[in-house]
Amino acid sequence: MVVGVEGKVEEPFGPTVGEKRRDSSAGQVERLRFLETTLRLEAPCADLIRYQLLHRAASVLLFAEEVHASMAVLIVHSFSPSNSWFDDFAAFAALVGASVEKGTVFRAGAPTTVPLFLGWVTGDPKYSSVNVPAAASWLAGPP
Repeated sequence: MVVGVEGKVEEPFGPTVGEKRRDSSAGQVERLRFLETTLRLEAPCADLIRYQLLHRAASVLLFAEEVHASMAVLIVHSFSPSNSWFDDFAAFAALVGASVEKGTVFRAGAPTTVPLFLGWVTGDPKYSSVNVPAAASWLAGPP
């Protein structure tokens, strides 16, 4: 299996598909069509879908195909105490035929070449920042 993890605290998932369509070059429009095709969407994405989620899900699928994995999983690991942006994730999940809830992984209904699973997990907010000096000394190894 291939697992892609998108870590979030309070930041959004970036621009919407509609914003990408309006502010894009011909190459960007072609890329958007490619992502929609990869996810086996029957119609163009709604303008309010977040492009980052579309891109991440397609990336996980493409890599799973490349390594002949039996499934692809996209997890959003949220450190937001209020689960900011979960509604955007749920709208994307609905687009690919999944009904999601926090803390669970669900299979998307879209007929992708490799089964696609989506999940939203919540991390303890105390881990949303890193003590950089401690991390750097750990990476450096013993003195």
